[in-house]
Order: sequence, then structure tokens, then C-alpha cells
Amino acid sequence: MNCEDLENLLYKICSKQDYDLFNRKFSYIYKNIVNSMPDEHIIDKTINAMVLFKHKKFEMVISFIEIEIKELLWGRNCSYDIFIAKILRLYYLARKYSGLNNDIFFNLLVSNKEFNNKESVSVITNCLLDYMLCNDVYFKMENEISQSELGIYNFYNGIIELVEGNYNKAYDFFRTAKMSRETKKYIILTKLLQSNFQIDVEYDKRLEKYFKLVKIIKQADMNKFLNFVNENKEFFMLEKLFFIVMRLSHNVIQEKIRCASLIYSKISFTDLSFKLDMYVDDLEYILKKSIKNGLITGYVKNQTYYNNEQTKSIKKQNKLQFADLLNINNKIKGELKYPKNEVPCYGNVRK
Repeated sequence: MNCEDLENLLYKICSKQDYDLFNRKFSYIYKNIVNSMPDEHIIDKTINAMVLFKHKKFEMVISFIEIEIKELLWGRNCSYDIFIAKILRLYYLARKYSGLNNDIFFNLLVSNKEFNNKESVSVITNCLLDYMLCNDVYFKMENEISQSELGIYNFYNGIIELVEGNYNKAYDFFRTAKMSRETKKYIILTKLLQSNFQIDVEYDKRLEKYFKLVKIIKQADMNKFLNFVNENKEFFMLEKLFFIVMRLSHNVIQEKIRCASLIYSKISFTDLSFKLDMYVDDLEYILKKSIKNGLITGYVKNQTYYNNEQTKSIKKQNKLQFADLLNINNKIKGELKYPKNEVPCYGNVRK
């Protein structure tokens, strides 16, 4: 394999962040590239930083980058963009895991924007989004993002939209984000907050608590919901999702109202609030919101909920179902009819 092939291999590893390939080819790369290229070569420096980071030597990663590469991080050499972008990510993560401040990345973003380094700008944008989210700062950053960074960028923006209560936008971001356990749990929560129980996420045992949430909310049992959340408070706090999960209490109430709406075609707020154990003002707000969002049908007038439209719909549906059953019954009867048996004429039987 010549030098060009080796560089292509490194480019593939760096551009696709294929660390499994890096692990498989590590000894080969180190022997044939790192030892054969001059120290100032950018690929050499990228590999050295990756090696140190792979072995979790975060302080050495920071020291190596700040001594050997720091001037290149500002993006003045545009031809190094793809490699500097990967070094920037390692630099950010090493500082993050070492508990250091990452404010320097705001300055690095400005500089790399000036030099039009698309990969570096994309990586820095995602690093800053992660940095701000870790510090509970939910600020959107709209930059032109490269395809390789788009999945991570959408994930961070999905979290911001979720926190701000824009659940439709959040779902759109998560659906196009890099799929992982983290993304899946956010998709489940976003769907639940939309009062949508069609969860298009494959079951994963690591997400068992989130799937259990789906079951509990569908049961519309507030006591069961609160008990479950309180029992798992420490887990959800560590996941930084406790207060997002608590928002689902609103959806439990919505589901209770929806179940009640299937039974009554007309009921006063006083009676309904008594049955649901709610204050009338809270009931009125959630009921109107549920109608507006299309969760239930009907209308509100004079402190009374009317569900005539749904009653008509149910009657119409029942009528159609009865007609279908009648047709099926007649069809079965027709197919079960056998031809009439003729009386045998023994005179025609040959002996």
C-alpha cells in the first residue's frame, strides 16, 4: 500500500469517525504512517491525539493539542479543515471530561467562520450546543452544517425545541438525528407529550422505564403515574429529564378526559370535574386545549361539554360495522350451502 492509499484510509477514518476501523488498523497505521511522516504533518498530529484520547489520557490530549496544534485550531490553513475538525472535537471532549471551561470555542467559531472552514464550524457548533445544554442554557445556533455533523446538530436542536415546548419541531429534529439510545428516549417522550401513542421505536431493555411510561399514561391513572415518577426520581434526575417527565402529568389528565368523552355525549364541568377529581378551572383549560389539539371531538358551551359529533360518529361507525357483519354472515351461509343430494337410481347401476 502506497502513501496515497494510507492517507485515503486515514481520511476515511477521520471523515466518518469510524473508530472501529481505527482500532482494527491501529498498529498498521502507527507503524506505516506515524513513524514514517515528519512531526509537523497534520495526519500525524490527528492520529496522536486520537491515540491519547482512546486511552482516556485527557490531560495529555489537552497538553498535546495546545503545544503542537493550537495555532492550527483557528482555521487559517483551510486545507487542513477535515482534520482540524476532528482535533477540535477531541479537544472539546477532553476539556469537558477534565471539568475545564470551554468558552474558547466561541472565539474559535468566529475565526473558523471567517476562513469558511465548513467542517470545523459544524463541529464547533455542535460542541457549543452540547456545552450550553450541559449548563442548562437552551440557545439555538443556526449555522451551515456539514452532512457528517447534521445528525448530531439535529439531536441538540431537538432537545432545545423539546424544552421550549415545541414538540412537533422537536420530533422532526429527533427523527432526522443520529439514532442512538439517547435519541430514542427523546423520541418516546416527545411522542407522549404530543399525546401520540404510536411510538415508532424498537423495544430496547435499556429504555424499559420510558416504555413503562407509555403504558402508565395510556391507563390514565394519575396516582400510578406519580408513584412511578417518584420511585424513579433519581434515575430521571441523572438523565436530566425529571421535569420533562413531570410535564406528562398533563397528558395523563388529557387521557382521562378523552376516556370520559367516549362515554358522555353531554356533561357539565361540575360533574366531570367531580368524576375526574379535578378543579373546574383546570378541567376547563385542559378540555379546551384537548379539543383544539384534536385529541377529543365536541365543543364547550355554558360550562358544559357536548360530544354530539362523536356520538354521531360512533353510531355511524356501529351501523357500518353491523352492515359488514351482516354481509359476512350472508356470505358464510352462501358458501356453506351444499348441492342437493339426488335420489340414487339403482336401476342404472351396473352389476
